[in-house]
Amino acid sequence: MRFFSNLKSILTFPQRLYDLLFAYDIFISYAHKDGLAYAAELDRALGQTFTTHLDTRDFLAGQNLSLLTRVRVRRSGLLIVVARPAALQSSSWVLQEVREFAATGREPIFVDVDGAVGAALDAPRSDRLSGWLKTRQNLSEQGQDPVLKIRDIARDIGQGHLPDAKVVRSIAGRFRGDRVETRRLRIITATMIGLVVLTGAAVLAAKSANDAALRARAEALVAEALLASAGPFQSDGNLVDALDRSVRALQLAPSSGVLSVASRVETRMPGGTVYAPQLFGDIRDLAISQGLVLALESNRVHGLNASDLRLVHSWGEETIGATIGQALLPGSDGFTAISMRRSAQVENGVVTPITVGGHSPAARPGGGFAVISSWTDAITLVSAAGEVSELPCQHSGMFVIWIGFLDRNRLALAGSVNGQGQLKVLDLDNCTIQITPLLVQPLQGVVLRELRKIALMGSQSLQVLDDPVGEALRPGPELSLLNPSALTGIKGDSPGFAVGSQDGTVTLFQISPTGRVLQSQSVEKLLPGMVTALVHDPESNFLTLGGRIGFFSGARHAALVSVPLESAQGTGLRMRPARPMTTQHRFDLPERPTVFASTPNGVVHASPTGPVQWRRKEGNLSFSETRIAAVKRGKDPGQIVAVAGFGDTLYVAVNYESNAVVRGYDLSGQQVLRHETPWRIDSIAGMGTTVLALRERPKGYFNFGSDPEVVALTPGKDPKAFPVKGLNSAQGRPHISIDPTGRSLVFARFDGAEFRKVASYDQPEGCVVQPEGPQAQVNTLAAVAFAPDGERVVLGTHDGMLSIWQRDKTCWVLAKRLETAPGRMIPTLAFDGTTVIGRTLSNPPLLRRWDALSGEEIGAGYQLDTRALAILPEPPLGWLERFLNEVEQRLERMFNLGNFRGLERTGAALPDLKILYVTPQETGQLDLSLSALRARLCMALDNSLESGLIAGASPDHPCLQNPRP
Repeated sequence: MRFFSNLKSILTFPQRLYDLLFAYDIFISYAHKDGLAYAAELDRALGQTFTTHLDTRDFLAGQNLSLLTRVRVRRSGLLIVVARPAALQSSSWVLQEVREFAATGREPIFVDVDGAVGAALDAPRSDRLSGWLKTRQNLSEQGQDPVLKIRDIARDIGQGHLPDAKVVRSIAGRFRGDRVETRRLRIITATMIGLVVLTGAAVLAAKSANDAALRARAEALVAEALLASAGPFQSDGNLVDALDRSVRALQLAPSSGVLSVASRVETRMPGGTVYAPQLFGDIRDLAISQGLVLALESNRVHGLNASDLRLVHSWGEETIGATIGQALLPGSDGFTAISMRRSAQVENGVVTPITVGGHSPAARPGGGFAVISSWTDAITLVSAAGEVSELPCQHSGMFVIWIGFLDRNRLALAGSVNGQGQLKVLDLDNCTIQITPLLVQPLQGVVLRELRKIALMGSQSLQVLDDPVGEALRPGPELSLLNPSALTGIKGDSPGFAVGSQDGTVTLFQISPTGRVLQSQSVEKLLPGMVTALVHDPESNFLTLGGRIGFFSGARHAALVSVPLESAQGTGLRMRPARPMTTQHRFDLPERPTVFASTPNGVVHASPTGPVQWRRKEGNLSFSETRIAAVKRGKDPGQIVAVAGFGDTLYVAVNYESNAVVRGYDLSGQQVLRHETPWRIDSIAGMGTTVLALRERPKGYFNFGSDPEVVALTPGKDPKAFPVKGLNSAQGRPHISIDPTGRSLVFARFDGAEFRKVASYDQPEGCVVQPEGPQAQVNTLAAVAFAPDGERVVLGTHDGMLSIWQRDKTCWVLAKRLETAPGRMIPTLAFDGTTVIGRTLSNPPLLRRWDALSGEEIGAGYQLDTRALAILPEPPLGWLERFLNEVEQRLERMFNLGNFRGLERTGAALPDLKILYVTPQETGQLDLSLSALRARLCMALDNSLESGLIAGASPDHPCLQNPRP
């Protein structure tokens, strides 16, 4: 509630709880290179009595000493340093932690393992911990070692070494003062006493303090989420880590700041992404065969489903041999695994050894393959039956790096000649050679046979070449790309190729119908490490990535992730976006709507010949052609050009060749009004039995010297036309908007918004406001949305600016400018009095939302081309919530805190939001509630938790506490 968050601005108590939250009894400092087992065993043993800090559990790996780290070190009771060779001589982090603790005037305690301290002091390094210890020894007045030590005399056996039991007892005996849990208990006890003694305002203050502490922890988590999802290449982080921290922050304190970060992280993770439910070793290559993704892991091949990465079958040493595999080639009924010296063909369960191996193999159309020898760089041909033969043509003078078949008898060779990139095409029938110079030094390549193109990848760039029939290859321009590491082709409606990078980024390139190469999308940090292989399954349209956890080849662990692709109209090839939408109906091509309207009760949409659908908050209504009293009139076909809704009446305008008809229908589908005009209609707005209509204006028609006219159509009365000065009648809709309460209407003018009373709609009142204020440049109105009570209205301009206006005695006054930037028009709006939502005219179109009280944008924009919007009302409050709201209001009046309303809205939980929407392709609902967001984040984390990609996921993880159905 607002009151609980408002008190934060006048209280200091939350800061003390914030500091206490990050205190520990014992902070364990050690070097990873010395091994994790020793520190982990200390943490386990001491953790039974004390609160302990261990970086592998409490920090992102590799995190620097930030402000949060310094607070944790300084607030800890003891600093225990595991003094082993790497900690003393090579780790900079251990030295910084020791310096931070010593700055408080206290001495760290060194666990001297197998005399490592003495050995380090014999050859100290000035920039490491050994140098710090040597300096302390030199400053000692007695000339003796002043360092506090606990000796572990057991022989140091390496990374698996564990502490002696006496070490744990000795550390426990060195602890002095109150434990953190005791201090926390004292704070809680004092708070409880205060709760009994203090007034109701103090009770609320205590709650505010607790909320502040939770928010502080949540904000720390979302900061880590941003680091994990958007940090530099060197930082340890990826989208899985970011999702994990976001969902835990949402559980602690679902404030608008936490919500914003969580939703932004969610939109970076493609919708439907799944990780393999088990960790593999280093993934060398991927292929598609018989509907399975084949993953080459050293000398094993795994067959997995592309959509969920569940393991179906594995082939081991008995199949492909014990040598380390280099590459996979798919077959019609199996695959061929290729190593440095030999290969194994697996077809229908039959294994055929092939006595040739190498690197960069190329599948030959019609069967067989070619491979570059790892020892002589010669190219060898292998038939579909496994027979080996030499390449019939010479290609001397080139250091060949990659080969690929353009067709059965044309082989492309990419490599280097005298330090310059070059591509040769050998015709294996007559040994003719075509030579094409390259802008890149090729490392990998892919032949896009259906597109007759070749894509070649260099160290920092790409180049695509055309392969026209009967002509020489035509090289395209060089495309810059940061640290590419893997490449694969994409087939389907939007063909192209995908590139993986060394930091887990995946970039999609699309080939346009004219042959242009377009970068269509890039998603960062899909994997926790380097992308080592990519493959696209055209049947399921999933792109599968193999990634190495760690930079160097031979890493112990790797991850597999599968991402669904789609081809969106206007945006091209992309990974399926994260969508909080539930599709209720997808339109077939003939019924796709072209007319839309947002109404106070829902959304209206219609195709040119019907039906008209009114999706209301209370339920859906459908009006077919026959119920619209025949859109067609013999040989004079009509088209629906405008729809509107007000109260319980639906308005439909149908244009014929030279005239138009406007009809109104009640909820039962009965016609309640009808107006015929001798002219065609552009747009309408209904208010009860009266319809305001704008005439259609021919393209290129400029009516200088007169103002556009609005015509009022009322049953039993002649049409009443009246001019509206500067009416925006040819710049898009809505031209006229009606207040849901029926008191006001607004005309969209070139110089702003003109407000009038509905009772005197044809009489100007002189109430014209400019959305950007009276001193700003005039900006044409593009969108209007009233609050349900009619007391406030959102105005949007053509340059994308939004502002909220409050009803005043004589006109409307500016209440709040929303957080937008000029440039992107927002032609579709909805406003429920608390939240503003709108669709931007961008590529791709984005659905965005703003907090009406603070003016801040909430979360990230979701990709959605919605043309009409309506916000569903929240469910009614229960008796307890009503009682608490009443108490809050009384306390606000008692302590005169009304001025604080809304000031801390950014730190308070926002109301849940559900929305009706309609696009040219579909209609449905958006669930932007916190519970739905948390469920979507957990859905993306499901396989990651199971696979172990999230380190140290405890049983109290939010996604494990609330299992999904």
